[in-house]
Amino acid sequence: MGNCGFPSRRSRPFFSSSSRSERPVPLNPFSILLACAQNLYSQAGRMQTNNSSSSPITPYYQTSQNDEIDLMELFYALKKHIGLIVSITLAFACLSVVYAVTATPTYQAEAVITEPTLTKLNKLDNGINLIQLTPEKTLQRLHKALINQDLQYQFFIDNLYDAVPTNPVSPFAAYASFQKSLIVKTSNAKKGQHSFIEVNYQADNAVEAQSVLSSYLALVNQTVVQGIKDNYSATIQGKASNLEHTINRKVMAAERDIQGEIARLTEAATIARALNIQSSTSNTALTNFNLTSEITSHSLPLYTLGYKAIEIRIEALKNRKDITSFISGVPELQAELESLKTIDRTIKAVDVTTVEAFEFEKTPVTPVSPIKPKKALIAVLGTLLGGMLGVLIALVKYFTGKRQEENEEGTNADSGDAKADTSKDIAETKEAISYLNTLPNAGKKTTPAG
Repeated sequence: MGNCGFPSRRSRPFFSSSSRSERPVPLNPFSILLACAQNLYSQAGRMQTNNSSSSPITPYYQTSQNDEIDLMELFYALKKHIGLIVSITLAFACLSVVYAVTATPTYQAEAVITEPTLTKLNKLDNGINLIQLTPEKTLQRLHKALINQDLQYQFFIDNLYDAVPTNPVSPFAAYASFQKSLIVKTSNAKKGQHSFIEVNYQADNAVEAQSVLSSYLALVNQTVVQGIKDNYSATIQGKASNLEHTINRKVMAAERDIQGEIARLTEAATIARALNIQSSTSNTALTNFNLTSEITSHSLPLYTLGYKAIEIRIEALKNRKDITSFISGVPELQAELESLKTIDRTIKAVDVTTVEAFEFEKTPVTPVSPIKPKKALIAVLGTLLGGMLGVLIALVKYFTGKRQEENEEGTNADSGDAKADTSKDIAETKEAISYLNTLPNAGKKTTPAG
């Protein structure tokens, strides 16, 4: 540390002389006191700054060296807090084991379905296949029905909602849980293989998981089969409607022709009566006429047939109850229409519960063991997590304590240095004052010689 601005008593710099013959010039004592006061003030400021600082300022070259990891120090820190680490690890291990044992188990029932055979599909329409139904299309129908939310919601309300322990105000909250438990996965067909659909259902009870999955698949199958039946009925009804329209059109045209024929025959009969022609035999011109030919093909006037034959013809036309047999092509159309109606009645009579629209590759069975929680995995992960947390806490605790000790040591050292400097400055100040008091002209103003 520096002095108060003046040399010690042994030195003699209190006057300057260019030669021995010059008169010494004493220093001004007030200047000396002022310098001492300024020095004391600066020392007190430095001491206050050191006391208020939480940690000493570390040079940059020391910081870079302290950033290096000392493995031995880490090992010592872990060894020092080994009890804490073991305690936290055991606590987490126990908690994980308790959770794994007490957690509610979840069971999963699985089913794998694939495309149906043509034999099963032929049960619907006796092999006629009016809607061009194929196994691939049937499996696509199944997939759409399996993921249909309306069907899932209806199944949940009808079968599961009443079994919920505490029904919420809205059933949609409970349905959301059911929807998460039902998992549908599809697999595209590879070359030489069939496509398949995997359906899983998870529940807290093994029997419930299998029962719910089987019931839902049965509902989906019935829905798909009923949809196929409805498509068949719609197709048959469309074809039948077209046939009926064609037959009615032909019948109406035939009826118009009959009414025109009756009008012509009536007019011919009136003329024949006026001419008193009873039959064609009374007319020598009609002796060789072929009466079996159609009347409309006669080259001779109709009345030449005689009014008796014409009136018989008119009466026969009026008394016809079914004219369809006399219309070309109508009997064949009627036979086709009757066949469609027979098929429609057969399809409607099919029980949807007896027809399967898919093949089981894996039938849903009651699961033996739960899929979660995985007790061994939970115990291992809990133990590892506890060990990691224990190591972290031990390191933080060790280095925090070490930093506090270093700060306290640095603060005490700085405080001691400041006090030593202050004591030294005070001693030098007292020495200076004593020296000033020994001077003969102390306290008086002196001026150098001119």
